[in-house]
Amino acid sequence: MKKRTIAMIVSLVLAMAMGLGGTLAYLTDRDSDVNVFTIGNVDIELTEKFEQGIELIPGVNIEKTPTIRNTGNHAAWVWMTWSIPAALDNAVQGTEIGSDKNIIHWNPLGATADGYVTADRVNTAVAKGLLPEGITADQIKENKMTWNVFNSLGEGKNFITEEIDGVDYNTYVLLYNKALTPGEETLPSVYNVYMDARVDIDPEGNMFLVDKGVVTPVAWNIKEDKNPKILVAAYAIQTEGFADVKEAYAGYATQWGANGGVTYEEPTIVGSETELSDALKTSGNLYLTSDVGEKDSVHEIGDGVAANINMNGNTLSGSLNNHGETTISGGDYVGQYINNFGDMTVSDMELESGTAGDYAVIGRAGSTTVLNDVNVNAKGGAIAAADGAKVIFNSGNIGMKTTSTSGRYLFYAVGAGTEITINGGTFDWDRTQNQKRAYIYAEAGTTVYVKGGTFGKASTRSGYTDGIMGPGTVIITGGTFGFDPTKWVAEGYQAVENEGVWTVSAK
Repeated sequence: MKKRTIAMIVSLVLAMAMGLGGTLAYLTDRDSDVNVFTIGNVDIELTEKFEQGIELIPGVNIEKTPTIRNTGNHAAWVWMTWSIPAALDNAVQGTEIGSDKNIIHWNPLGATADGYVTADRVNTAVAKGLLPEGITADQIKENKMTWNVFNSLGEGKNFITEEIDGVDYNTYVLLYNKALTPGEETLPSVYNVYMDARVDIDPEGNMFLVDKGVVTPVAWNIKEDKNPKILVAAYAIQTEGFADVKEAYAGYATQWGANGGVTYEEPTIVGSETELSDALKTSGNLYLTSDVGEKDSVHEIGDGVAANINMNGNTLSGSLNNHGETTISGGDYVGQYINNFGDMTVSDMELESGTAGDYAVIGRAGSTTVLNDVNVNAKGGAIAAADGAKVIFNSGNIGMKTTSTSGRYLFYAVGAGTEITINGGTFDWDRTQNQKRAYIYAEAGTTVYVKGGTFGKASTRSGYTDGIMGPGTVIITGGTFGFDPTKWVAEGYQAVENEGVWTVSAK
């Protein structure tokens, strides 16, 4: 039997539970980068590096590194579920499962699994980009940044078998041993997937496991059963009341069942502007497979539409108007502006946007905009909030590329009730011209809260030398500044200068 070069295509669907129909006794969240569902005020974000629709070749590893970030305001215990078609998890039906019977293998990240944390393993993982640069084995051990597969999912097994969309899946639960503080991210739980080197597929699509001359049929036909999907979901629950993640998972499972009553929603694959336009007409999970849009394109997300857009490392060009509830992450945006009239979260994005007379991201009346790990290279202003909008900038970088001397600000608040909160980030601009610039301009009736971040020096242009301007309210409780921020520092806090840099902290 001749082995085929390309065996099948796999889609790894980051999935999210929908339709809970009740109020949890706990603050929880279940999330992914294709859909979001939240109860209470525990928020998480599941991200990973993986190309949808990639071809699996027997014995060839494909990188897959899912992580969970705590984007809420409460510390949380977190875990993941992995669901693999049962026929591909155990090729020899009716026998005990084992790695020798897997068609599709998935490898927990050895450098972060209990008992496997050694300097050699960690250094190798860092060199491959699977772990953050500079992290050590000692840090992982001391801080419990490790994952464990839960081993008590009925009859002492480490998985449960459940039917999803008419297909039997083996679902595994991976527990993270460290509580995540707000803004913190786990280490990856898994580092790759691959098809067993012993797999063969005949011209009719039938799959076989061939081992030392023994041929075992596998209960999967890629023509009839289609290409397999691996479903990944993330969960969180507040730390209060639970001593560790096992106790938290047990409390959650008692109420919702071992897998939390999960159903999975497959994302819409988008590869063109027409496909994007069609997909944005209804709620759903979108996954880009190529760059989309032109400079003059206008992308509209309507009122009542809940869109979760995974950029998958691609670029969206044009202007974006959001009237719905939208999450966009993991890519580049090049255009005139992002106009938010609804609720919007932007994460892990590079924004090359704005014009000399406008702002890159604009929060409109009544909207809420959250920016996480967002780098903005703006030609005019960077972030604006208007007419009662709320903007929260958690992390990232804002730089101004233009050499224009016109007055635009990194953060601009206008209209009664408008609020901007800056929790962190790095902020500065190109100083090739003596520009009319300020980091913050707060109009009357607005409030800007600065709780962290690194701000460069103020402009030397007359009238702009304070770094912060406007008749509105600016309250500083943290951060470092290349100018004296004392007049805006909150009561009970102080700005201490050292070699031209002021650091704000509690007294």
